[in-house]
Order: sequence, then structure tokens, then C-alpha cells
Amino acid sequence: MAYILWNKGEQSLINTWLGGFSATPTDAPWVPDANVYVGLGAKLGGVGTDKTVNNGLTSDTLFEIGQGTASGYTRRPIARDAGSTGWPQATQSSGSYQSTAPQVTFGAFTGSGPTTNGATIWFVALNGSIGADNCIFGADLAATRTFAAGDTERITITYRQT
Repeated sequence: MAYILWNKGEQSLINTWLGGFSATPTDAPWVPDANVYVGLGAKLGGVGTDKTVNNGLTSDTLFEIGQGTASGYTRRPIARDAGSTGWPQATQSSGSYQSTAPQVTFGAFTGSGPTTNGATIWFVALNGSIGADNCIFGADLAATRTFAAGDTERITITYRQT
């Protein structure tokens, strides 16, 4: 399974998480939201092909599930805290730090399912707006998922810095 930290993720980690900046730079939004958000999408060639995200509807972009007709799809929040609904503090495992977020569930799909459909990746983004170009990292799903009414998808993310 290929993983990638996209450019906005690198910038966000350095400027916001690692650098501790409290001021908003000129390329807002960098004031952290109370949550990060998990989304589903499709990217030709998977996450490892390049660092281009540009969440949109062309072949060289990330096709987020739910653009066009959401049909019950929304990005799922994970709180930015160590509480029961948040992303816990990192712990060391085999020489690297890691943290496992609470499982998120996508479901309540309605009608024939959302458009764009056919998820191949999950990603973590800085806000809950479908189609926003603010993805920071993601990974390939084990298989392509095309959603229909009543389907669900559960994702548990472990981020491990190596």
C-alpha cells in the first residue's frame, strides 16, 4: 500500500504543527480547525504517482467522492485532541512514532450513490468542504469501492512517521 504526504501536508506540518506558527500566512487557511477530516476519492495511478492534488474533476486531479451529488457522503471529522473522538498522542513503536485515529464510517449513501463514485484512496484534509484543495496526506484503499444506497465504508487510520 503506497502512502504519500502531499505538498500542503508538508507545508502544514512544518508551518503549523512543527513550526508552531500562530499567525495565518498569506496562503490561508492555516489557522487549525478543531478537527481534521477524512475523505474518500479516486486518483489515477493511486497516491504514489505524484504530489498533485488540485481536488477537482479532471484526469490529473483527486476526484473526491461526493462532488456533484453528495448522496449522503460527507467528509468525516476527527477531533484535534487526545479525547475519545480525537487523534491520540503519538507513541513510539519499533523506533518510529505513530498514532491511530478512531474509526470513521462513511454510509447513509442514498439513491444510486454519490458522484464522483469509485473510491480508490482515503485522505485527511484540513476542513470538511467537499472539493476543497486542502488534502494533507492519504493512502490507497485495498480495492476500488463503488457506493450504492445503503453501503458503508469504515476506515481506521494509523499515521506512522518513518
